[in-house]
Amino acid sequence: MKSITASVAALSAAAAFAAAVPAATPSLGDEFTDPSLTGWQATTGEVTDGGATTWAVENGQLVVHVAQSSWVNARHAFFLWKTVDGDFDVSARVLATGEHGRLPVGDWSLAGLLVRDPRADQTASEQWLGWTVGRVRGRNVLERKSTQNTVSQLVLLPARALRVDLRIVRRGASFTLYRRYPGKAWLKVYRYLRPDLGSTLQVGIDAQSGYGSSADLVAHVDWVRFAPLQ
Repeated sequence: MKSITASVAALSAAAAFAAAVPAATPSLGDEFTDPSLTGWQATTGEVTDGGATTWAVENGQLVVHVAQSSWVNARHAFFLWKTVDGDFDVSARVLATGEHGRLPVGDWSLAGLLVRDPRADQTASEQWLGWTVGRVRGRNVLERKSTQNTVSQLVLLPARALRVDLRIVRRGASFTLYRRYPGKAWLKVYRYLRPDLGSTLQVGIDAQSGYGSSADLVAHVDWVRFAPLQ
C-alpha cells in the first residue's frame, strides 16, 4: 500500500496551529484506508531531541513515530485533528509500542485522543483535554489530563493492555471519558466540566514520548469514529 510520511517542519507549534486551515470533509471519522489523510491537519509540536516525528497511513493504520516531545502545560507534541462544532461522540482504537519492542521504553510515552480549544493560538493560554494510553515509569497506564490556562493536571490509571478503545463524549460543558478493551463493553471513567472550552474544538489523535528520558513510542491507530449522540 502506498504511504504518506510527514516530517517536522521548522515552525513553532503555535505557528503550525495558526497556519492550518481545516479542510471541508463529508465525514469526520477515518478508517485510515486512504493514505492521503484528507481533511486532517497536523503539527509535531516542539520536538526537543530524537530526530523527527513522522506519521503515515500504513496497511490500514495511522502509524506515528514520535520524537522527544510532550503535551503538558505550554508544550505541544504530535497532534492530528479535525475541527468539530458543538457536541460530539468520538472514539479511537489505539496501540502503543516501542520502536524495537512490544512496549515503549521512553518515559511518558502516551497516545490517544485530544480535544483542544483553537483560541489558544491567539491568547497563548492553552485549554485542552487528553485521554491516552501508554507507559509511564515502567507501568502500563491510562492518563487523563486537563489543561486549563496552560496549567496541566493529570491522573494516571492502571491499564490492562496497551491496545484499547478510547472515547470522549461532549455535551455542552460536559466531557465524559470512556475506555473499552477488546471484546468488552464501554466503561465510564470520568467526567470533566469545562465551560471554558469553546463551541468549536480541534479533535483528534495525540502522541508524546520522552519527558525526562529518550523518546521511544510508535502509536498505531486503527480508526477514529464519530457516532451520533444518543
